[in-house]
Amino acid sequence: KNITTMSSLPHALEIDPESSLQFTITRDPATDGSDGSSRCTMTLRHPGHTKGYLAFKVKTTQPRRYLVRPNQGIVAPNSSETVSILLVDKDRQVLYSTYERLGQSALDHSKDKF
Repeated sequence: KNITTMSSLPHALEIDPESSLQFTITRDPATDGSDGSSRCTMTLRHPGHTKGYLAFKVKTTQPRRYLVRPNQGIVAPNSSETVSILLVDKDRQVLYSTYERLGQSALDHSKDKF
């Protein structure tokens, strides 16, 4: 039986991190030294298996909660693109209060998926 993985496809981007994104959410960003935004990044890399450019589009099930920049683009062979995902401040506060009330398990079962 021949099993094909995404990394073995010539027209596939390598994604880092592969399976999940993690946000750091704090009670008061002004006092913890951060810029107040809850953001994470992922890197899309063209491994160069083909000389063609590869297009991407990042979608989320919660487009009002998460801002994705750039949400689409083209990656040249042997290069990469960094995509930022920003959690909207209002929803950051909601998630933090949910965590305080219900604990980690409430966030682990969240429906927020990309």
